[in-house]
Amino acid sequence: SVIVDGKTYGAGEVVKTVITDEKGNAQTTSDCLPYGDYKISESRAPEGYLNQGVVERSFSIRKDGEMVSLTDTENSIFNQVIRGGVKVKKRDLQSKDGYPEGGATLEGAAFDITNMSRNSVIVDGKTYGAGEIVKTIITDEKGNAQTTSDCLPYGNYKISESRAPEGYLNQGVVERAFTIRKDGEVISLADKDSSIFNQVKRGDLEFVKIEGKTHRRMANIPFRITSKTTDESHVAVTDDNGCFSTESSVNEHSSNTNANDDHTEDEEYDSSAGIWFGLNEAGENVEVDDRMGALPYDTYLIEELRCEANEEHELVPAFEIKVSADKRVVKLGTVTNEAPDIPEEPEEPEEPEEPEEPEEPEEPEDIYIHTTATNKADRSKAVKADGKVTIVDEVTITGLEVGKEYRLFGWEMVKSENAELKTDGKRVKSDLFFTADSKDKKVQLEFTFDASALGGLNLVTFEELYDVTEPEKPEKVAVHKDIADEGQTVFAEKKSKKTGPKDTPYKPKRKLELIKTGDDNSLIHLVILMIISCVSIFTCVRIARRD
Repeated sequence: SVIVDGKTYGAGEVVKTVITDEKGNAQTTSDCLPYGDYKISESRAPEGYLNQGVVERSFSIRKDGEMVSLTDTENSIFNQVIRGGVKVKKRDLQSKDGYPEGGATLEGAAFDITNMSRNSVIVDGKTYGAGEIVKTIITDEKGNAQTTSDCLPYGNYKISESRAPEGYLNQGVVERAFTIRKDGEVISLADKDSSIFNQVKRGDLEFVKIEGKTHRRMANIPFRITSKTTDESHVAVTDDNGCFSTESSVNEHSSNTNANDDHTEDEEYDSSAGIWFGLNEAGENVEVDDRMGALPYDTYLIEELRCEANEEHELVPAFEIKVSADKRVVKLGTVTNEAPDIPEEPEEPEEPEEPEEPEEPEEPEDIYIHTTATNKADRSKAVKADGKVTIVDEVTITGLEVGKEYRLFGWEMVKSENAELKTDGKRVKSDLFFTADSKDKKVQLEFTFDASALGGLNLVTFEELYDVTEPEKPEKVAVHKDIADEGQTVFAEKKSKKTGPKDTPYKPKRKLELIKTGDDNSLIHLVILMIISCVSIFTCVRIARRD
């Protein structure tokens, strides 16, 4: 037996209990234990640890006042830390389902796990301090991602989305907090109350429907829009001005939503009906939101439908567009229907006694120009007013005479002034010479200029076509000059204001010069002035000779 703290203990009895401090140290006094052999064993593990590992050591007291040390790496008590894991699910913000909208995907989202404890943790053999990212996990095709069940030590953590999957914005509910408290437990952030939610990218579509030869705006023309991914399909209709738009600012999505889908022959189409796309896992439309675009990230097929308004016209061939950016409108300019050919009236039979009338020569076919002007950089209808830009004018010419040589000449106009655009004292113009190898031809004109001083202005492209088969006598054969034509218009977006030194206002480097144009009045005035000058000089010479 031994006597400890005045009490006698037999062999195998616990004689003393000591508790570790915040640094993991515990000890008796130097005169606590009598001469003898002892065993120290952990009876209660500290918070965050299992009572597993090296939890027992033997030692002996042989010298008076000796403190036996069990503090080095060979003799200490070692515990296994509690470890767990986490699993997370990516969901669509609008549907709350683990089912993507349109052509978007839930695969490939990246989630960072951050240590939010005061102390460092060891993950995958590496030590991480407070606030450091300890692990990154990636979602699979169903939007699921998780660690192993022993990945994360006991502690507090935050999981946050560092990369949204394709088709989604890094917006919504993109962060959750969790704790590891039980060994082997995997914390679930997969139900609708704890998942990560993203907003899908949404955009819109617009164009103007016209008749080819007359350029007449065509109203009440239905178009079917079909998702190439989900086969979701809805019908939108051009308005009284031939404008087709899915924007909520034109027709609110929530106003008589998708009403034209169930159209029958005895009904009229409703051009004011709103359009909305997006399906949940059950195949039902997600909740309509007028603040967003009607079309989720996807590729769409656009088909013109036959109706009374386009009867006997040649329908526009089906075409595809892609919505890939949030809150961006895909602007297609003008979409053209070819008018039906008017049948010739039958000729009256000739009287047999009358000689045959000579046939009149055929009149040449009228030439028409159809254009769409866009920003060359991204094919949008806007340019940034912060330096050099290039507007590309896609020109379709019909009615050409095969074999003839032509010159297509174009220039830029300022819509608000109905005036030619000049930068650095020069007109912004472009021309192209070509020989017609078919009746119809598509070409491009490019206009590169400094747009720094043009913020807030609408720029309109005008074109003239000349027959230059005889270069000395060019003949103007077609024009396309409509200052109100949206297809020919590109908007110069204002740049952010800049300032120089304090109290000195920012001044643009170049000045915008405008020359008014109409029916070539400037040229006429110049010719008249030259004639008057010549007459005056001639008169003065005659008077001088006479004197």
